[in-house]
Amino acid sequence: MIMTSSQELPDPFDPESLNADLPHSEPLDIYAPVYAFVKTVPPGSVVTYGQVAALITEVSLTARQVGTAMKYAPPDVPWQRVVGAGGTMPVVKLSPEQFIRQKQLLTEEGVGFVGENGARVDMKTFQWQLEEQSGLEGDRGNELEEEDTKNR
Repeated sequence: MIMTSSQELPDPFDPESLNADLPHSEPLDIYAPVYAFVKTVPPGSVVTYGQVAALITEVSLTARQVGTAMKYAPPDVPWQRVVGAGGTMPVVKLSPEQFIRQKQLLTEEGVGFVGENGARVDMKTFQWQLEEQSGLEGDRGNELEEEDTKNR
């Protein structure tokens, strides 16, 4: 494509301009399957980053990438329902305020906490298990989270 001087180059930091020539009107979003899945997690339940990574089929993501998706989650996505392996809330590393907010939102949904200062979600009671999941968290989900932990 040859551009004349009267044409403007697309802004490389604007997803709208980068996708302007594509046959759809919305910007591409590789995190859409993550958000769709997280919206299915019922209030009062949690899932782990690795569990989400193992269960979504539209894209292949690691637990860490799911964490990144949650960082940019739209307002209608219940981001607070996604936690680290063992019920940790890694958001505390980035923002103590967000940790407090996540804990507050989960407490309002009836989620219980364990550990020193109640810093971890009680996963035995509140981890959501899909019927068809049958052991994925114990295998693939934890494997993904262990891999991400090693890479830190």
